[in-house]
Amino acid sequence: MPEFSYKARDRQGNLHQGIVEAADLSSARERIREENLYLLELRQVEDVFDMLKGMVIGKKKVPRKELASFCRLLSTMLAAGVPIMSSLEIIYDQTRSKPLQEVLEDVIKSLNNGDTLAGAFRKQGNRLPTIMVSMTAAGEVGGFLDESLERLADHFEREEEVENKVKTALVYPKVILTISIAVVLFMVVFILPTYATLFDDMGIDLPLLTRILMTTSHIVLTYWYLLLVLLGLLYFAFQRYKQTPSGRRSLTLIAMRLPIVGLLLSIRSQERFARTLSTLVESGIPLLQALGVVKDIVDHPIFEEAIAEAEQEVQRGRSLSAPLRKSGVVSPMLVEMIAIGEESGSLGIMLNKGADFYTQDIKNTTDKLTVMIEPIMLAVLGFIVAIILLAIYIPMFESYMAF
Repeated sequence: MPEFSYKARDRQGNLHQGIVEAADLSSARERIREENLYLLELRQVEDVFDMLKGMVIGKKKVPRKELASFCRLLSTMLAAGVPIMSSLEIIYDQTRSKPLQEVLEDVIKSLNNGDTLAGAFRKQGNRLPTIMVSMTAAGEVGGFLDESLERLADHFEREEEVENKVKTALVYPKVILTISIAVVLFMVVFILPTYATLFDDMGIDLPLLTRILMTTSHIVLTYWYLLLVLLGLLYFAFQRYKQTPSGRRSLTLIAMRLPIVGLLLSIRSQERFARTLSTLVESGIPLLQALGVVKDIVDHPIFEEAIAEAEQEVQRGRSLSAPLRKSGVVSPMLVEMIAIGEESGSLGIMLNKGADFYTQDIKNTTDKLTVMIEPIMLAVLGFIVAIILLAIYIPMFESYMAF
């Protein structure tokens, strides 16, 4: 049975965290609520087999770009009067996305068994985002399903655009890092052993730096298979730790302290929070329910805790802006925009404007990140190569001077 890690608070405000076994996410949520705990965070824990499966055959989650195309096409067909079952079957026949085909096959079966579209989406679990289920349900109840799907398509397209900006900014640093590792490995595996043999034949008394590098080269060449196993174990241990509530929180705190990267992470969370909540509120979904959906989507444990506290305050009949201001996580500008939206009855519009601002801010920050990282990475690469060359040439120079 699947395991789910959770973080919750009791009525006294004490924090509880652990792992619960349940058939699915909804069942896990119900089990925790039966213990009179207020849920802050809940996510499925993957075992080693699940991680290997995801690496080898790929995850079954439908890509955001495919979701945007699907929602746009389904909205257009429904607006044109095509029955929902016929629309889904047409999209199923036309799509080339294997994950989307698998989802549509299950959805069509569920509809044939009498489920609503939102109910069929909900049964897909993590393969479809929570916002898709909630907005589809609101559209079905309110009779504006095509409009809800259109908003979903816009939402997914904007999310994809922002995500691509972040990924593009990180491409160059990744390339430089890969080249750096390749250069170091080449020198350690091929260059240093050659000089190690030369120095042994000459009987030179090697300095500490050279001895350290020669020893490192010997270990890599002799025990490379053990190093690969160790790296694999460390990778899986890191993935496992990253899925736990304490691991996610610790790693997020570390990332938030990094220059530029921490700022980018914060801005991305603000944008995702504002954009998602705006989309949900403008679709007619109650604020309390919308906050529950946003909490599962924002993917930032510190932000999730702030939203959970705000959700609790809204449930007591208080405003949204007050607990968000108190948390210190949400930016003052966005808090003020939320307060104005609440007072004027235009919360969705104000959130959307805030999201647009942060989208532009992400672009500016990623441009700065690219400009800053390029010289830093090149300097680090040059420093590493210089250390290796010094380790080779210092004993040769000392030997030359001795003669």
